[in-house]
Amino acid sequence: SQSPKMVSFGLRSSLSRQVTTLAVTINILFFLLQSWNLYSGQFGYPGPSTPLNPPVSHRVADEIPRKIWYKLGARGLSHEATAWTGSCIEKNPGYAVEYMTDESASAWVKDTFTHRLDIVEAYLALQIPIIQADWLRYLLLYAEGGMWSDLDVSCNSPIEAWIPPQYKANASVVVGWEFDTTWPDAEPKHELATWTVLARPGSPHMWTAVEDVLQGLHDVARDN
Repeated sequence: SQSPKMVSFGLRSSLSRQVTTLAVTINILFFLLQSWNLYSGQFGYPGPSTPLNPPVSHRVADEIPRKIWYKLGARGLSHEATAWTGSCIEKNPGYAVEYMTDESASAWVKDTFTHRLDIVEAYLALQIPIIQADWLRYLLLYAEGGMWSDLDVSCNSPIEAWIPPQYKANASVVVGWEFDTTWPDAEPKHELATWTVLARPGSPHMWTAVEDVLQGLHDVARDN
């Protein structure tokens, strides 16, 4: 069976990777499209026709909302995923939890980004579920905030314990290192994990990620 991703202040995955959760205030650039061979026929939408500005004026909230977001696939919630998500829900009783489906996610994007039809059209045109879910996390975290978590993530400790007290007042985004390693005769590899991300609503870091995905989709469609 599949091993879950383990989340705590100090993390260990099934491959014994040590991941340190960091409260960061850096611009996050997620290059989601590098791992897929995409074709223009999969994107039936034009490129951005308006400046890449937020759809509404969002002030960055004072704190990260106590809410966990999950996205269900076509098969719903498996027995294993129920156990993994349940570990996070059990350790965070003060957090609201919402499971998005394909239908509810599409409706939410249409309702939330009515002033950015290029985003709505691009999201609805995506035919690859994993890329759609990747983009959804940034859209949700920008507009609503809280914690996005993949279904195969389990929690070893409460979310409140992840940010050291001295950083809580100023932390607007919390991510982890997926890789922070060097190999002989190779370039250093530094990669942020995206399977669990926390953010305040209105975070400019999340909006940078939203813009980056939209521009990447436009570039792929143009070049193919």
